[in-house]
Amino acid sequence: MRRISIAGMSAIGACSLLVVGGAITTHASPSAARLAPAAIAAAATTTITLPLFGAPLTVDITSAPGGDLASVSLNPAGGFTATQVKPNQVRFDFVGVGVNAGNTAKLAVSSKGGGQNVSTKAGQLKDVAGPGKWTGDVFGTAKISTVDFIIAAQPDGSPDITGVVVASGSDTATIGAVDRSSEENEQTASVKILFTSGIQERTLKISVKVELPAVQSQDGESQDGQSQDPQSQDGESHAKVSVSLSRIRGQQLPTGQIVGPQTWNGVLCDGTAAKIDYNVQPDGSISGVTTTPATAQVQTTGDNGIKVRFSDKEQVKIRVKTENGQSQVSVKDKFHCDNPTPSVNTPTAVNGSGDHSGDHGGKDHGSKDAGSADTVSTSSTTPKGDGGGSGND
Repeated sequence: MRRISIAGMSAIGACSLLVVGGAITTHASPSAARLAPAAIAAAATTTITLPLFGAPLTVDITSAPGGDLASVSLNPAGGFTATQVKPNQVRFDFVGVGVNAGNTAKLAVSSKGGGQNVSTKAGQLKDVAGPGKWTGDVFGTAKISTVDFIIAAQPDGSPDITGVVVASGSDTATIGAVDRSSEENEQTASVKILFTSGIQERTLKISVKVELPAVQSQDGESQDGQSQDPQSQDGESHAKVSVSLSRIRGQQLPTGQIVGPQTWNGVLCDGTAAKIDYNVQPDGSISGVTTTPATAQVQTTGDNGIKVRFSDKEQVKIRVKTENGQSQVSVKDKFHCDNPTPSVNTPTAVNGSGDHSGDHGGKDHGSKDAGSADTVSTSSTTPKGDGGGSGND
């Protein structure tokens, strides 16, 4: 694995990518190098560029309090129609125009559990091959990281990922080896970039998957013995590229690097800043808890944990796990923010009610399918609904 340590750069006007309930910061201590307090980000934003039919497609995403999607903007937007618009998921269909006339593809943007995923899907590897880029604030510290990569083909035609370069605004970024596999009619390649900062870590995963049509025998059966309908979609090839950012997790470190003052920073559903200051003791217990706003209720949960309740819809659980001289700070924030449906800059063709009822906590709202396209709109915004926030589960 290749490790890169690069000094952080200032981010003017930039915010964090889905730091949902917030980020943990640590204060100065002689026992370990500590992360400086994080700046509070009122809104989260990121930019992802993916290749599609030989041209770059840029997806700009902003996030609402609680981690929901606030807006998804495409460039170029021509040929795209939003077929599903929910607080935690937006899907688009693409019908090619101009030089891409006749081509079809799909784009999906989702937010769940403090992470985010963007993917494109088309017919063949060549349709999704080319250079791509991810740009975002990994830990909500106003330090922007970029990851460049190339979706390519190996000599045998199977998918590959090359040219991975990281400019890290966080403390360190470790590029893993490209994992390639081939199984039956599916070929994949993926690479992970592990970001670390203070006692935290987060993973960006880039993957490409190609599904090939089953090879038919003369009796009309596929190689695995299953009958194959030549007209079915299963008889077609599919290629998909995904870029996923995990939620923030605590690193497993020697206990001495965890002990001492810690701070959780976040943003409540109404956009106001929230903070939890506490001390981690050598035995893993938590003491000296103070909160902003000071009206939050603090409860000891046992097992070296606390639960901080800012409101019925905004709760944060912090737990220190200690074993064999190693400790890890686990943070789970459950925010149920009543956010409006995200805005898009494309026409929409979704079910007329715009409803996205379903459970909260970053889970899917409603069914996976867009439903019948009985309403078509060219507005850059969509109707409000009873959205929900995503937690850091």
